[in-house]
Amino acid sequence: MKIDKRLLNALLHIVVGALFAYFKAGIVNWILTAVGVVFIINGIIQVSNKKIAPGVVYIAIGVAIIVFGWTLVEIAMLVFGVMLILSAISDYSKSKKDKVDLVKLLVSVIVGGLLIFSGFKVIDWLFIVLGVTLILEGILQIITLIKNKK
Repeated sequence: MKIDKRLLNALLHIVVGALFAYFKAGIVNWILTAVGVVFIINGIIQVSNKKIAPGVVYIAIGVAIIVFGWTLVEIAMLVFGVMLILSAISDYSKSKKDKVDLVKLLVSVIVGGLLIFSGFKVIDWLFIVLGVTLILEGILQIITLIKNKK
C-alpha cells in the first residue's frame, strides 16, 4: 500500500502539534537534551579517532547544554523581553502616535514584561498556540486531500 506523502505530512503535523500542545515547554528540554547528546556522541567519535582536543570540547559543550540549557533559555527570554520593550519604546518615539501604534506599543511592552517576569508561562502558551496551529494545518491538509480525490 502506497501512502501519499501529503497525507503523511498532514498526520505528522497533527502528531507534532499534539506533542507541542501537551508537553509545552517540556519539548525544549527534550530538544536541549538531544542536542547535548549529539555533541557528546560527536566528541566520543572525535576522541576515538585520536582527535582528543576537539573531542573533549564537543563533550564539554554537550554536557554544558544538558546541564545549563535552561539557564541559557532563561537568559535568552530576559534579553529578548528587554529588547522587545526597548524596541517598542524606540518605535513609538518615531511613530505617528495613533491608536494602532499605541496598541502595538502596549502589546510589545506586555509581551516583553511577561518574558522578563514569567517567561516559562509565555513559552508554555507559545507551544500550545504552535501545537494547535500545527493540528489545524494538518486537518486542513487532510480536508484538501479528500476534496481533491473526489
